[in-house]
Amino acid sequence: TEDTYVSIDQVSFAIDGQPFNLSARISDLLGITRVNSSVKGILDLGKLEQVYPLEAFSDLKGILDADVKADFDMEAVENKHYDRINTTGTAQLSDFSYSSPEFKEPVAISMMNLEFTPQRAELKQLSGSIGESDFNATGRIENILGYMFRDEKIKGLFNLQSNTLVLDDFITEKASDEPSSTEGLKIPSFLDCAIRANIANIFYDDLLLKSASGTLNIRDSKATIDGMDADFLGGKIRFSGAVSTREAVPDFEMKLNFEELGIGQAFENIKLLRVLAPVASALEGELSSEIAIDGSLMEDLNLDLSTITGGALAELTTAEMNAQQAKVLNALAGKLNFLKPENFNLTGLKTALTFEDGYVRVAPFSYSYNDIDMVVEGGHSFDAALDYSITLEVPAKYLGSEVNNLIAKIGEEELNDLTIPVVANVSGGYTSPKVSTDLTSGVRDLTARLVEIQKQKLIDQGTEKTKDLLEGLIGKKDRDTLQSSDTTGSTVRDVVKDLFKRQDTINSTDTTRVEQDPVEKAAKGVLGGILRRKVRDTTSKDSIN
Repeated sequence: TEDTYVSIDQVSFAIDGQPFNLSARISDLLGITRVNSSVKGILDLGKLEQVYPLEAFSDLKGILDADVKADFDMEAVENKHYDRINTTGTAQLSDFSYSSPEFKEPVAISMMNLEFTPQRAELKQLSGSIGESDFNATGRIENILGYMFRDEKIKGLFNLQSNTLVLDDFITEKASDEPSSTEGLKIPSFLDCAIRANIANIFYDDLLLKSASGTLNIRDSKATIDGMDADFLGGKIRFSGAVSTREAVPDFEMKLNFEELGIGQAFENIKLLRVLAPVASALEGELSSEIAIDGSLMEDLNLDLSTITGGALAELTTAEMNAQQAKVLNALAGKLNFLKPENFNLTGLKTALTFEDGYVRVAPFSYSYNDIDMVVEGGHSFDAALDYSITLEVPAKYLGSEVNNLIAKIGEEELNDLTIPVVANVSGGYTSPKVSTDLTSGVRDLTARLVEIQKQKLIDQGTEKTKDLLEGLIGKKDRDTLQSSDTTGSTVRDVVKDLFKRQDTINSTDTTRVEQDPVEKAAKGVLGGILRRKVRDTTSKDSIN
C-alpha cells in the first residue's frame, strides 16, 4: 500500500470553446502524501454553475487565466516548511464577482495579477470595488495552500490605494423578514494581514475624512489601526485603536487627537462631541482635543453611548460666542446682570472630562471674565441634564451703589479690592437650563459687615477693633473678635466655607430679577435700621448721611 499512487496524466475540457488542462500525481497516499500538479488554461467561472450545479459556484463570475505548477507534500503544508513547497507560474483574474455572508455588497475585481514563487504569491495588481468603495493594491500573499487544504488563514502585506471608502459597504444584511435589519460589521475571519493604506476619502455616516493614511492590521476578526492621519472638518485628526467583531456585539477602543477642528461643523456632525460638551455648541472657532474611549458598537456602526467610558482633554484654540445659542450663559446673565454672554472670550480655555455610565464629569477649571474670576465644576448626563456649580469672585463695584457708598465712607484702601464669592448652580436641560444663585444673601451679609465696620469706626475710641473687622472682612486673618457683634450670625469666611462644602444655601426664590434693584433694597433696609439707631444713641456730631 505504501507504493499506491494516483496519476492523472491529463484532464482536458472546454467550456464554451475555452480549453482548460490540468494534470496531477498524488503519491504516498497512506504516508506523507505528496502532490505534483499543474494547471493551464482559461476558465469562465460564471459558466461553472451551468456545467456543475453546485452551491459553491452560485453567484460566481469572472475569467481565470492560469499557468501554475505546484510540487509539495502535505507535511510541509501542515508545518509551514516553505522550503519544501515549490510553486511557480502566473494567474490572472478579470471581471470577477463574489458574494459572501461576510460582505454586504459583492466583491468585484476588475483585474488581479499573481506571480507564484516557492515562498509566496506576489500580488502585482489588484483593482476592484465593494459597493461604492474602490481599491487598488499590491503586496504579497502567503499560506495559500494552507488556506486551500487546511482552512488556515491567508497571510499577507499589502499597499492599498483608494479614492473612496464607504464604511457602510461593510455592513451585512441579516436573514430576517425585515429587509432593513443589519447584522453589523464583520471583519473577515480568514485574513491575517497588514495593510498600509492611503485613502483620499473615507465616509462614515455623514462624516468625511480626507487624505487618510496609516496602517491597518487584521487578525482574528479584529482590525487594529495604528497612526492614522486625516484632514477632518477643517483641521487634522490622528487616531489609533481597534475594532473586534469576534463576539456578537462588536467592541472598540480608540484614541483620537483633534487639531484645530471647526467647532460648528464638529458639533453638528459628531454625536460624541455633542454628548460630551453640549454647551460648546454655542461656540464658533477651532477646537483641539484628545479623547480616549472604549465601548461597544451598534449594528449601524454608531457608538452605543450607554457602554462608552473614557476621558478627554480639550482646548479652544480660537472661539467666538454665538450669544443667541448660549442658553446656559443667557440664563446665568438673567440672574447676574453684570455678565454679558457676547463679551465672553473663551480662546485658550482648557478643560478635562471623564465619562462613564452615561455621565460626563468636568474637572474644575478657572476662567476670568473681565475682573471676575470663576471656577466651574460639575457634570451632565448624556441626555444633557445639567448639574454644574460656578463660583464667582464678584468685585464690590458690581454689587450696587449702597455697597460702594459704604466702602467710600469707610475710607479704608484695603476695601477697594473687596470681592465676595457668589455661587451659581445650573440645572435642568441644556435647551432649558435653570440657574439659581446666592447673590442676594451674599450682598445682605456683606452690607451688614460693612455697616458694622462703619459703626465701630464712629464709636470706638481705639483702632484695634476696627482693624480686626477690616482684616476679617478681606480674609487676612480669623475674625474671632467679630462673632459677638455679628448681626447676621455668619461671617464672610463662614459663607465661603459653606459654599465650597456645597451646602444648600441657595435662595430658591432669588430676587435679583425684580425690577427694583434688590441690592439697593436689602442695603437700605439694613442701613436704615442700624444708622437711625446710631444717630439716636450717640451725641457725636459726626454723620454718615
